[in-house]
Amino acid sequence: GFTNGRPAYFTRTDKQGVFLLRHLRQGRYLLHALEDRNANLRRDLPSERLAFADAPVIAPDSTLHTLRAFLPPAGIQQVKEATVQPDRAWRLVLARPADSLALWSIDRTGGDLAWAQEWNNTRDTVLFWPNDTTLLNGQRFALHDRSGTIDTIAYRPLRKMPFNLDAQAAGRTEDGARLIVASRPVHRIDSARISLRIDSLTVPVRLAPVDTPRRSRVEGAPSDRSSVLTLLPGAIRDIYGGTNDTLRIALGPGRPTDTGDLKVNLVVDSGAVPPGPFIFQLLNAQGTVVRTRAFATLPFRVELPSVPAGAYTLKLVQDTDDDGRWSTGSLQDRRQPERTFRLAGEVNVRAGWDVAVDWKVVPPLP
Repeated sequence: GFTNGRPAYFTRTDKQGVFLLRHLRQGRYLLHALEDRNANLRRDLPSERLAFADAPVIAPDSTLHTLRAFLPPAGIQQVKEATVQPDRAWRLVLARPADSLALWSIDRTGGDLAWAQEWNNTRDTVLFWPNDTTLLNGQRFALHDRSGTIDTIAYRPLRKMPFNLDAQAAGRTEDGARLIVASRPVHRIDSARISLRIDSLTVPVRLAPVDTPRRSRVEGAPSDRSSVLTLLPGAIRDIYGGTNDTLRIALGPGRPTDTGDLKVNLVVDSGAVPPGPFIFQLLNAQGTVVRTRAFATLPFRVELPSVPAGAYTLKLVQDTDDDGRWSTGSLQDRRQPERTFRLAGEVNVRAGWDVAVDWKVVPPLP
């Protein structure tokens, strides 16, 4: 659809986004909608969204049909961008989300090259960290997923690697523990070279690895008071042998000074209950997912402790294919995009407060 021929009838939306087709001949029709950016009645731009009705409509028919627009996935997986960052991570941006990837060497002989992976939330961008950068410049690699080879790409750093390893504060865990993130994957931590100052007191502290090779939990830092973490030279060694210079990292106070607890009661309307599973998402003002919860059925209670104060949007995804993320639709496969629900307005999380929200999830329109 939208790729060849011309429609039997077409119209454009009014100011409210409503299509109105008049004077149709009696018969059965497929109902499609297109965000026609170049006004040629065809989908020939990758940024053009489309929508379709599940079943044919019969004319004359005055029924209101609700269509959900979506951007189809790329026809094939491909690498949209491949750049080597100064700290030697190979950043790959993909055309569509991926479950797993592997790099196979084309030019390298000998040695034991391995890659650590660091994914974003939507799994369409990944950092590949090589465990050895010796003679890596210019070498070619085949990028594979489960279907086979996606692309052949070359590892080409454009800037010199910084001499010292850097680290900075990275927020906190859900239980309030402070986090720091290193600029490169961490190989070893020397606790004897690390100290924490709280007011005028210096106390023992320990860094413990968490979910990625670069993030560490600061065990011993108070959640309700300001403190300063001092890393003496050599406190952290990265996988390439680099170490930090003297670093002083300010760790601001935690709850109740700048975070609150959010509790969301997801209840159902008296009508039909949408089937699960579901994914609950908390989005910040920039639209970034900052917290997520997966669950099987409604009703459900979501508890989010230590949320940084601010305005948030609540989103619910009906995860039909149970893959843990929102999936777009496909006209070719006659598959609708997974349905999403948003709570009207924003939820303001205030520092030191327990915020409770009752969200009645209204059944979808027919």
